Amino acid sequence: MLSRILTAIGALHDPPQSINGRPTTELSAPPQRINGDPMADPSFSGKPKPELSDPPQSINGDPAAELFEEEWVGTHIAFPVGDSDRTKLGEVLPDRPVTMLFSSSNDEDEDKIRISGNTGCNSYSLPLNSLSSNVIETSNDMITTLMYCAEEGAMDQEYSFSSLFSDEEIVYEIDGDVLLLWVALFDCEHADAFRECVAYKGEELGRFVKASSLVVFNEEIIETEWEGSEIVNFDGSLAPVNGGEPGYIVFTEDGSLQGSSGCNSFSYPVNYLSNSTFEIVDESSGRWTRRGCFEKVHQERAYRRIFSLSKEFKVSLYEDVLELIAFMPETRSEKVVARFVREADF
Repeated sequence: MLSRILTAIGALHDPPQSINGRPTTELSAPPQRINGDPMADPSFSGKPKPELSDPPQSINGDPAAELFEEEWVGTHIAFPVGDSDRTKLGEVLPDRPVTMLFSSSNDEDEDKIRISGNTGCNSYSLPLNSLSSNVIETSNDMITTLMYCAEEGAMDQEYSFSSLFSDEEIVYEIDGDVLLLWVALFDCEHADAFRECVAYKGEELGRFVKASSLVVFNEEIIETEWEGSEIVNFDGSLAPVNGGEPGYIVFTEDGSLQGSSGCNSFSYPVNYLSNSTFEIVDESSGRWTRRGCFEKVHQERAYRRIFSLSKEFKVSLYEDVLELIAFMPETRSEKVVARFVREADF
């Protein structure tokens, strides 16, 4: 499920590379300043322990309020590189998601703000010392359950995720539905009673997305081969597909619509918008092979016509019959443009 999302989120930053079988991103770029001009001294790498003037804040009126709105699901976290102190960003195990939930308590006997969730293996809880508009100060007092997970990479992931909070200050930024974390570096050269230390972004620690942004397409439809039965004609009516090679479509888990017209194969990148709707990312990004099939020319045109009618579609499943419905932008209406029957598991 997360793999669809990884593609969209990976586009925000450098494309992942590889470490121990997991795609990664090299963290070699110099730290960047959050506010104002770049650092005067690029070689600056120390992390003084300043007195952060931002106390724990309430949810109401807090610039960090968006953190509390819902659960965050990790897509990438920093994994160690060998025995060095360096890290590289790698994908979270698809079946072992890590999560964070920010909460605030008014109980005087409890910490006001804490993060809780799952490491992909164990549940955890971590109190925070403070939370400002761009810096999380942790207490480094994480409490976890003690279950052992035998799945390959599960315990390494838990260790790496727990290590994110070994840096007592973390710079964060919310970009739409994505939460980005970095090691916090501070420049306190000009700090005094009136001016605070300036926080900079160090090595990237992780990327998380809002749980509500994770869309699961209909599991009865995905990764199944659907054979063409009826396809929209040039006059807008549905016409039966001729026998022999009727063509087919397949929705893949990684976000593509693939298939064949009965002559040429095709593939379109798609975004799943809900359990039953999707959009073609860009019609021009569709890829077709270039075989010549004179006897299938009308059927070929019919398949191509489907993807030229609209960018956004809906699917309806009736037993073993799948209807493909286009949202027609000109008339603001819906139109059935094809019907398919279940053929076999892909």
